Amino acid sequence: MPARANPSPGRPTFRASKHCSRHPSSPAAWECIGCGELLCPDCAAAGVVGNTHYVGCSLCGGATRELMVPGALHSFPRRLAGALSLPVGPFTLGSGVAIWALFWAFRHAEGWARAGWVFAAIAPLFWATFFSTLRASAHGGAEVPAEAMQHVVKPAGGAWAATALVTAAWSASGIRAPCMTVLVCATAPSLLLGLAVESSLASAFSPAGIWQRVRALGADYALAAGVFVLVGLLAHAWGLSAAFARQNELGPLGPFFDALMLYALLVLGRVLGLLLASRGDAIGYPLPPGELIPALPGATPRGALPPKSEPPPRKRPEFIELDE
Repeated sequence: MPARANPSPGRPTFRASKHCSRHPSSPAAWECIGCGELLCPDCAAAGVVGNTHYVGCSLCGGATRELMVPGALHSFPRRLAGALSLPVGPFTLGSGVAIWALFWAFRHAEGWARAGWVFAAIAPLFWATFFSTLRASAHGGAEVPAEAMQHVVKPAGGAWAATALVTAAWSASGIRAPCMTVLVCATAPSLLLGLAVESSLASAFSPAGIWQRVRALGADYALAAGVFVLVGLLAHAWGLSAAFARQNELGPLGPFFDALMLYALLVLGRVLGLLLASRGDAIGYPLPPGELIPALPGATPRGALPPKSEPPPRKRPEFIELDE
């Protein structure tokens, strides 16, 4: 029986390159666990260990993994129909209530005092909730597992710092034209996607990086940007309604419109998560297993496993006669 490093089949793996290491013109269907080579059907071989059938490497005899490629079950436009239903888990629910409570606590603050409280207390919690919603939506769950929370904290910290930079630049420029609002809403998806794939702030904000993500996602990005503009304007209107309600002491209407504004902004996080679930591979975001399909469905290995090397012959023991 051929010697192998591991007789059990390896887990499927996603690779950017899809061509055989020995035959560059042939698409690969497996990756060898032992030597790391990509294998086409001519370079892979069928083997059996006991009652288990497996695909082995014809080069080294090692076990293989099946190569997987993006194959989203639903396109991004089809997924948008579910954008209004937020994935609600314990963290999202708890942080949402906490943000709403902070809005209520600061309902009488105005001007720089309110801006300071929002930035110091609400913004960090909001961005953590935003990226938690984004990542849960990208992976089809209701909550981000505790062991994956570092993938939420890092982009949330970057977005918090970015909020300060953008707010300062916006205030310094003094420009309040509607075209600036549209420009911010149109570029925000690329910036937030750059943070979601855990790029640095410099990479996420660089014009080259922004344009690269826009080009990679193409029409799907244009659709997401359009949703950002529409929902962003709606959230802005609800924010103005909340401010009006506070100024005129309309009771709970202020926090009510604040809650609607928060909901609209979290919907944008879900929109980006659904975009990543469909097209994340185009910008370096690993797709969840359910969005991957075999690189060569139904491929059959045609190669042969290397012959098993015979062990060296054992030396016969020599008896030593002892003198009496």
